Amino acid sequence: QVSTSVNKRQQMSTNPTVSVNVNVNDTVNVNDNVINKELVYPFNTSTFKETIKIWMDYKKEQHNFKYKSAKTEQAFLKQLSKEFTTEHQATEAIHYSMANGYKGVFKPSNPQNNGNKNNQVQYNEELKRQLINNLNQ
Repeated sequence: QVSTSVNKRQQMSTNPTVSVNVNVNDTVNVNDNVINKELVYPFNTSTFKETIKIWMDYKKEQHNFKYKSAKTEQAFLKQLSKEFTTEHQATEAIHYSMANGYKGVFKPSNPQNNGNKNNQVQYNEELKRQLINNLNQ
């Protein structure tokens, strides 16, 4: 009986059972102890995700910068969510920063409007799509 219980213990230690709770979009590699989760975007739209991709490409091409890990990329997205309350504000800041060659995302400076509150440029959706397509090329 003693040898049987020792064999069972040896079997248990060489074949451990691992239970992992995983979402559909998660990638788990238990052998390498790596768990990669999909990034959480502050504004979960395809347009915003495309804007972030454009920003990442810009950073790589213009400033030779790439986020080292998903954690640092997630920290960037979290910072955006703290600084901008709407998708429009975040997108405008990203485009403003790229247009000015900045390494980071900055809020657009307020133009001098001489008391005219309607001095902001309004873009229609088609123009926005064309601008994004042009940036992708």
